Amino acid sequence: MQNINDRLAGKDAVYKENWTLLHLTIEGVRQNGDTVDVHAKINKTPGFTSTEDKNYVFRGMHPQTIRITGEAYGYGSISPIESLESLFDDYKRGSNTDTNPKYSSREVSNSIFFALMAHYEEKIIPKFIKSYFRSNEDPHVLEIIEKVFIQNPESFIRWPKRQIKFARRKREKGIVQYTEEEKILIKSAGIKPAPRSNGPAIMSFLLAGGERPIRNDGNGWSIHHIYDGKFPCPNKKTTCHAVKNESHFTNSAGLTALSPAADGIVNDSACLAWLLRIEAFKRFRYDPDDVFHINAW
Repeated sequence: MQNINDRLAGKDAVYKENWTLLHLTIEGVRQNGDTVDVHAKINKTPGFTSTEDKNYVFRGMHPQTIRITGEAYGYGSISPIESLESLFDDYKRGSNTDTNPKYSSREVSNSIFFALMAHYEEKIIPKFIKSYFRSNEDPHVLEIIEKVFIQNPESFIRWPKRQIKFARRKREKGIVQYTEEEKILIKSAGIKPAPRSNGPAIMSFLLAGGERPIRNDGNGWSIHHIYDGKFPCPNKKTTCHAVKNESHFTNSAGLTALSPAADGIVNDSACLAWLLRIEAFKRFRYDPDDVFHINAW
């Protein structure tokens, strides 16, 4: 019994019974003879059945089948929400056991999928993307990413404090030319103008409060465009190439300072590249590929 409570308590779940679909948060599972009672909060999530109940005890649940009986909702099932992959499976597979043509299992699956995805898109979609690229990563590289970059990110990755856009690239004989206003802005921030092609991106990162540590050779960490035209998301054929796109080239939300170790891996690691893109979305809602929402899938 303790194992069931530990496994389910705190998890979100779907209650499904004919026309009824409820989005639950399981608060606890208690033994009641040969069955268990599930204490749950009923969430008011768009796409699910509307009910006045805020909390409900689903009585008579059989632990092996996760089936329950309850006075208010009849006989149905509670399915914990484990992952986006399981929602995709339900959505794609459906079921042929429902004989009611007005509300088929396919419609039930669709309702569950879209309602939950719309509710959890900021949590579940990044989780799915991360899982997808982890599964396709070289295990040795993945071990480095998890033990080094994830556990101690500040030693390898620095982010700007806010999102800004700086100047467009203006070149003369290969040297970036800044306007007088831009020079004043750069000087007032105590920054030395960077004349090379990536200079405006560096200026944007620093003006946005980003830190650029100095390497042993005296140069700063590389300023990296996290969207560099590589590693499209599984639902896209291409990905943003910020260097070739003026509207993203100096967008600080898409810039990081990377240590030499991180810079060496990110160019060949889809997993690390998307970990950075997920972080940029969490920090700045930066989504140039338009993938972090339900309609993209």
